Amino acid sequence: RRPRRRRSGRAEGRPDGAVVIPKKPPRPRDPFDPTWKVNPDTRTMRFLALEGWTAGVVEQAIHGTFIKRDFLGIADIIACRPGAILAIQATADTTGGNSGARREKCAASPNLRAWMESGGLFAVWSWSVRKARGEKSRVTLRRWTAVIGPTGAYWTESEERSS
Repeated sequence: RRPRRRRSGRAEGRPDGAVVIPKKPPRPRDPFDPTWKVNPDTRTMRFLALEGWTAGVVEQAIHGTFIKRDFLGIADIIACRPGAILAIQATADTTGGNSGARREKCAASPNLRAWMESGGLFAVWSWSVRKARGEKSRVTLRRWTAVIGPTGAYWTESEERSS
């Protein structure tokens, strides 16, 4: 049986008596860091944590396919804090404008009305990373909040934040 290796302190069996230094844990990333190459769900989860929400990804990947199924067909992430529960459809806003298609898809779903009538909030969050010529990259978050009216859902753009 081989002896166990030490993670820190004096290394066994090394003639120079070298010390093994453990790696530092990675520091939390800023969701508006343009060099951070991640998907919109990861950016959204990090932003929610910084804002004090408790959140989880509720989107499911169907095994053996490239298909993902959203919660109630409308939400990727559910977040809560005292007095509020929020369902979020997170998307990357490319030059083609993916957020408009997501808002239309969610507004057409009967589950959106059921979610909001039961007291939940719903929003579409759109992340984009853009770079103007001669400038550094900027990350922008646009948020649309759903409001249920007598004829269906409509959207209010609640905020836009940039790095």
